[in-house]
Amino acid sequence: RVWWYELTRGKMAEGARTHWIADVSADEGMTKPAAVLAELRRYGAQQADGETPREPAAIEHGDDLRPMDPAWPLLAELVPDGEQTTAMRRALGVPEQGPLNVIVLFVESLRAFELDDARLGPAVYPQLSKIFAEQAIYFTQAYSSSLAAGETVRGEFSTLCGMMPNVLGPATYIANATISVHCTQELMRRTGHRTLWMSSYYSTFHSKRSFEMLHCTELFFDHDYFTARGITAKVGNWGLADGPVLQEAVNVLEEHASSGAPVFSNITTISTHHPHTVVPEGPLPDWLLTETADRPSYQGYLSRLRYADTAVSAFLTRLFTGPMRENTVVVVLGDHSITEKPLGDVSPVQRIEAQFRIPIALVSAHAKAAVYRHPVHQADVAPTLARLVGASGPVAWTGRGLLGETGTPWIYETRTALHYRTRERACYTLRANERPTCFDVRAHDPLHTGNLETVPEVPADTAFFHRDLVANLNALSLNQIAPRLAASMAVARPTSEPHAGVSAATRGTGAAQ
Repeated sequence: RVWWYELTRGKMAEGARTHWIADVSADEGMTKPAAVLAELRRYGAQQADGETPREPAAIEHGDDLRPMDPAWPLLAELVPDGEQTTAMRRALGVPEQGPLNVIVLFVESLRAFELDDARLGPAVYPQLSKIFAEQAIYFTQAYSSSLAAGETVRGEFSTLCGMMPNVLGPATYIANATISVHCTQELMRRTGHRTLWMSSYYSTFHSKRSFEMLHCTELFFDHDYFTARGITAKVGNWGLADGPVLQEAVNVLEEHASSGAPVFSNITTISTHHPHTVVPEGPLPDWLLTETADRPSYQGYLSRLRYADTAVSAFLTRLFTGPMRENTVVVVLGDHSITEKPLGDVSPVQRIEAQFRIPIALVSAHAKAAVYRHPVHQADVAPTLARLVGASGPVAWTGRGLLGETGTPWIYETRTALHYRTRERACYTLRANERPTCFDVRAHDPLHTGNLETVPEVPADTAFFHRDLVANLNALSLNQIAPRLAASMAVARPTSEPHAGVSAATRGTGAAQ
């Protein structure tokens, strides 16, 4: 594809009208796809006229980005804003100065519908619901655009690198592991963090290890490592059970944090991966078993979520009662949602929403509990974490941050449908190949509201969001986001000796560090 693009200088050869060639044609205006993505980062940055401000007030903005090179329109220098970082840390109840440990916990197939539902939430998430209510900044309208092959690595890329997950093309981790992007792992390395990756499955699956190593992850702890630590229990067909793995993960985190450098780790759970069956570790109340008796797959999904509630809550509780208690922030979120039909009568819009809505929570020991109801996206996580730790350096994200006036618009597209959501309106293709139907969502959450007021489609918006996804595809496929990887990865390694356990982690996967 790169060869074709360079050969034709971005213009389509006469008669060669395959789908991807059309995508890079001059007719689509894709000779500089990063410039289109830069427009997405600026879209709707100001609050709509007449809209009631949400509570609490915004404490994150994008004024800390400085353009670096006109040839790379998405590339910017992140310049630390002390006041912004201080405000964010105060909200999370962590020290206003000094290093922070940051953990991103991806919970497999965790979606928002069940967690936020008045009946299902207390039954399926009795412990997480309490933790989020008491010590988290919780986002009730958070989106993922990852609903295709390689969903988990799509969600991880979107979250850690602050971009759309190549909705129209293959997962970036798998197809474009050497892509020149500046992800959270790199920014954390620049601030002196040790960067860790953990999962009970294999680090080589879907090229995770390759992508992570090339983007500044140092240490890997996977199935072989946890097995060597004596963990053999499984819940489901994939990997080791989340409960004991997450408990051992606390040991790893505390061990590396005690070396003096702060820790950044992304951790992925596995026990809620499909296929879903009811498990003894995830007991459901009798009334819920009765109501889902004719839907064994959904019943199994709820049972696995109930197990995840126990495993994740135990992880958070231990972490926030141990030596890392005072200076640690955990982002808990779904890696992606799932297509299972929710319980009860739901509208077509609610069905679509459920497939893309995930919980996102910033959790700490002393957070000032708050609920944010404006729409945000996985791509907004990376900017928030960078500002929280006071990072500096080159960035190329399209995300804006979770705590700003407005998050990144949600967009998803197939060959026959386009859906998108801004703060004011949500538009969905309700029948294949038809124009999107749009609704006013300024005062309603479309996931939990059956009847929404329709509003006219804005064709310019529809075209804009389609164009963004085409630009995302081309910028990733043609490696046009930032300068060459080798130059951008020149990050100094910590001067201290590797901590005990590094060799064990390396040997566990049979690959070099």
